[in-house]
This record gives sequence, structure tokens and C-alpha cells, in this order.
Amino acid sequence: MKKDHYVVLEVSPKATTDVIHAAWKALAVKYKDDDRKLRDINNAKEILMDDAKRERYDDERTTQPTGKVIGNYRSEEH
Repeated sequence: MKKDHYVVLEVSPKATTDVIHAAWKALAVKYKDDDRKLRDINNAKEILMDDAKRERYDDERTTQPTGKVIGNYRSEEH
């Protein structure tokens, strides 16, 4: 399961790049000894700080399937 970059950086999807940068910096200091967290934090920053990548990420994020597909079942009314 993919991690939500906004959750990783603890920011709102409406956050400005200044807010994202500040959150990244604070979390990078906080988790400086945790390689896994740092990788997630840096990846989230890379996506959210680049306008084109962020737009693509937001599009994918809002169009992900819910996972509630049940085979090829088709309801027919009688």
C-alpha cells in the first residue's frame, strides 16, 4: 500500500510549498536516525515540492479505486 505523502509530512493537501518545506525540515531533524522514515519523508517532499509531480500525484490520489469490486457481477432488475 502506498503511503499518503501529505500524511507522511503531516500537512494538508492545500499546503503551500513553504509549509511543505518547513514540515520536511522539522521531520528530517526529528527522524535523522531513522533511515526508513527519512526515505519516506524525502520521497514525499520530492513529489509535493515539484508542481508537475504534485499535480500527477493528486490526480492519482483522488482516482484510486476503493477496492470494492466484486467480480463481474452485474445487477439486473426484474
